Amino acid sequence: MARTMAALFRKNFARCDVVYSPRQLCEDMKREHGIIITYKQGLTGCKWGIELVRGSPDELYQHLVSYSYILVKHNPGTKTAIETDTKGGFLYYFFALGPAFAVDGTHLSGERKGTLLSAIGYDANEKMYPIVFAIVDSENGDSCLWFMQKLFDALGREYSMNEDLVVCSDRSQSFESAIAEKTPDNPFNGLHTVTADGMVL
Repeated sequence: MARTMAALFRKNFARCDVVYSPRQLCEDMKREHGIIITYKQGLTGCKWGIELVRGSPDELYQHLVSYSYILVKHNPGTKTAIETDTKGGFLYYFFALGPAFAVDGTHLSGERKGTLLSAIGYDANEKMYPIVFAIVDSENGDSCLWFMQKLFDALGREYSMNEDLVVCSDRSQSFESAIAEKTPDNPFNGLHTVTADGMVL
């Protein structure tokens, strides 16, 4: 049933300007085919619809190598890295465009879960933009250390030794340890904490 619904409304899942929601699928099934489905059935139908158009999560991860190649080719200075586990499965992915000022992590809610680690900066208009991001298993000591290593590899030793270097974090012990380990020779080494109201300590 779910795959049939996905095929019937494939064009809606292929649109890039809007997100085709389970509720919309339920309404369209009732209006166009006179069939009443539950929200859960609509959710499953949407899952299959997205996979029908974009491919499965496993298939999408297979494109990381070619995606990274295109990024580097068309954006000089871009750094990417992929780490796999002992069985050759996906473990970490790193992507960097330039220097960063704040680091943080957020949980991913997709089928594969994991955590998105990122470093952000400010442009000339004082707008935040992501410069570095990585996909890891969780925000832990190993992943944060790997992330900071890749970050400073991308930025260069000169950056890690810059006396004006400021790395903001949300009091993450994992990031604090990783930053300290990766900038041991910087006499100005220090971790700045951002509070809930935006103050830097």
